[in-house]
This record gives sequence, structure tokens and C-alpha cells, in this order.
Amino acid sequence: MSHSSLTVSFLLITTVVLCQSTEKPCWETAMTQSAMNHCANLDAQSADADLNRVYGELLSKLKNDSVATKKLRDAQRAWIVFRDAHLQELYPAEDKQREYGSIFPMCYAQVNAAITKERTAQLRRMLDDKDRCEVSAK
Repeated sequence: MSHSSLTVSFLLITTVVLCQSTEKPCWETAMTQSAMNHCANLDAQSADADLNRVYGELLSKLKNDSVATKKLRDAQRAWIVFRDAHLQELYPAEDKQREYGSIFPMCYAQVNAAITKERTAQLRRMLDDKDRCEVSAK
């Protein structure tokens, strides 16, 4: 199986799994690829807004500790660089539309949302003073 075939297979499987797990009204009426791309983009925007809210709450909680605040900001900037690089490694083609097809915007947005939700869960555990030895996303 070629690299391109593997990529397309991965994208289709990922899309089916992620679409099945979405329960938002947008997905109930999305019948075209354009509509599904739109729903995925809304999900990514929602995940980003939640991340920013939790990040802001954590910064507020740490406001009296300048060292912790600086380290959190540094870590968040590094995470953003990582996220962007990770998305590029998952979708390395120069001409993404040609290589991955019309499903690409939806897949990209869904993976972006999933990664963002994982980071939000990490920050939320910090905000909630969870055990620092715990690394799972429980």
C-alpha cells in the first residue's frame, strides 16, 4: 500500500470515528462536505475558546507567582508550536486539497480540536490541583 493510500485510509477512518462522536446540532443537518467542513471548524473554534478560557483561569490562579506564570506562558507557546508542527506532519503534502481531497478541511479541524481538547484537559487538571504525577486525561 502506498504512502498516499495509507494516508487516505487513515483520514477516512479518523473521519468516521470523529464524526460518530460528535453530538452537536450542526452535525445532525450536515449533508454536504462543505457543511461537514463547517461543523468541524465550529468544533475546533469551540475547543480553542475552551482552551483559552481554562488557560486564562489558570493564569489568574497563578498571578501571584511570577515564575509559575512565566513557565506556563512558555509552555503554552511551545505547545502551540508543537500543535502546529504536529498538524503539518500529519498532513505533509504541499497541495493538501489535491492530496487529501475535499475532506481535508474537516479532518484537519477535527484533529486540531482533539489535540486542543487534550491540552485543555491538561490545563484543567492543573487548575483543579490534580496530582502532578497523574498523566492520564481522566
